[in-house]
Amino acid sequence: MANKDQAFGMEPYPSIIAPPIDLCVDAAASTIRRGDIVIKEDDGGINLWSAITQIPFGVAAGYHLTGTAGRIPVYWHPFQMYIMQEDGVGTTSAQTHAGNVADPVITETPNGKQSAFELDISSVGTTATPGTSKCLRIIDLADGCPQDPENAWGAHAKLLVMFAFTQLNYVNTNGYPQGV
Repeated sequence: MANKDQAFGMEPYPSIIAPPIDLCVDAAASTIRRGDIVIKEDDGGINLWSAITQIPFGVAAGYHLTGTAGRIPVYWHPFQMYIMQEDGVGTTSAQTHAGNVADPVITETPNGKQSAFELDISSVGTTATPGTSKCLRIIDLADGCPQDPENAWGAHAKLLVMFAFTQLNYVNTNGYPQGV
């Protein structure tokens, strides 16, 4: 049976290492949906990750509408694992991709309060470079995936991933923590 094509962003799996923390979002921030990758900006606010040149901070555990200041819960632990669907574009996932790195991508219009982030499977490579590319590491196929019980390697597979680097564990070339 084919894998179900339904993007949902990143969901913690198999359990949460650390509870999400409520962080400030300013009114200028983009709409942030549950499962979206977020960054911590220079002004201290959380915003939507939108470019491979940005180093991720964590994953939104809630919803925040653009144009309003407030707070949003964020999964922040740099070693948290997540389930994420691959986009099925260009290349399809295979067991040989486990251990490699790839970029996130949004290929669908977000639906409501849930993220539309997917893993860009055609970007799979062996080197993660902070500030330029490939911030997600593929761990394995998400076995027993609640989003797709028939999950299998191939197009739209639900994969177990984690960040290859975040603003909390990336050290710049001068030896200093970056971004926080």
